[in-house]
Order: sequence, then C-alpha cells, then structure tokens
Amino acid sequence: MVRVADPFLSPDTTIAVVGARGFVGGGVDRLLRERGHDPLALDLGDDLRQLRDVDVVLSATGRPHLLTAEYLRDHHLLVVDSGFVPHPDGPRGDVAPDAARTPAAITPVPGGIGPVEMAVLAERLTLTVAPDLASWRYLGTDASSERTTTAHQDVAAQRDPATPRDLSPAPEHRYRSGHHPRPVRTRHRPCESHPHPWRCGRPAHNRALPA
Repeated sequence: MVRVADPFLSPDTTIAVVGARGFVGGGVDRLLRERGHDPLALDLGDDLRQLRDVDVVLSATGRPHLLTAEYLRDHHLLVVDSGFVPHPDGPRGDVAPDAARTPAAITPVPGGIGPVEMAVLAERLTLTVAPDLASWRYLGTDASSERTTTAHQDVAAQRDPATPRDLSPAPEHRYRSGHHPRPVRTRHRPCESHPHPWRCGRPAHNRALPA
C-alpha cells in the first residue's frame, strides 16, 4: 500500500490510515512514520468524517463498503483500498460503489493492491539471491504514458549503468474483438535433452521436421 502511495506523498501531504490498529493497517502506519510522515490513525469507534480533511486515504479494514461518499471527497489525491471480502456478486472492498468515482485516483477491487502485494513478495524473494538490485518503483498515473513501474529499466540499468532508460509510453497493442494471438509452435526433431516434439526454446533443438 505504501509503495502505491509513494508518488502521491510529499512532506506536506496529509494522510489517513483506516484500520490503523489492525495487522495490515498497523504495518502501513508504521512504515509511513518511518518515512517521516505523521498519518491520522483511525480505527473502530473513530469518527471517519475526519477523512474529509486529508489528501490521501489508505484503508485496510476488511469491512465491505465502509467508506461511503459521506467520507470521501473529490479533493482526495488517492484512495488505496486493500479490502477484499468474497461475495456472490464479486469481491467487495472497503470503498462503497457510490464513492468509488469520487477521488482523483483509487485502487480497484479486485486487481488493485493484490497484484502489488504479489509483486512485492516476488521482489523480496529475488533480493535473497540478487541483493544488489534496487526495489521497483511505482511512477504514479500519467495521462501521456501507459508505464506504471521502472522494474524492467532498473534491472537493465543495474546490469549495465551505461544503458539509457526508455521512459517513452509503452506501445499499445489492440486486437480484433474475440481474436487472441497465439504463439506459433514449431515441430522439431526430438533430442536427448528435450524429447518433446514441440519447440523447446533452444534454437539448436528447433530443426523443423519434414512434412
């Protein structure tokens, strides 16, 4: 959650953590304080109308639709919703549907914080074998660009510091409705190391079979 919020935070940004005494919210509150911020810590029994006075809201309560339009305003720079409660109609987050379009930016449920958590866990695993790699960074929203992180440029630059970073917008790939391109498989002669008759990925093993 803090990784996603970073591009929106400055020394003057006011932040609120909802669910600050919980396991997830407590960790978020601690990380923010370690980085020099002084978040407003809210939990069960606190007046959530205080959220109206902050710039960024990080919510980790697990209570579906707790944050309604009564609490969220259009001046909020970012609302991070880490709630995920299964429901027959689809998972529900902490933010109510009537408030989801109010903030300037908000993480969706599903597909918001969950993938970021997986990326951070993968990073931690990678750093156990490659401790010199720097952490990936979320670059925030940018209407002129589709990029979201610097991960692939960071890896290339750290392997070769002379490698320039390409920060141009990612190319857009559009396909006809219902058309999904599939990888072309090439038959090859079975070899001792790769006996399967489909392409194994090594050029030397991809000799085409006669028709």
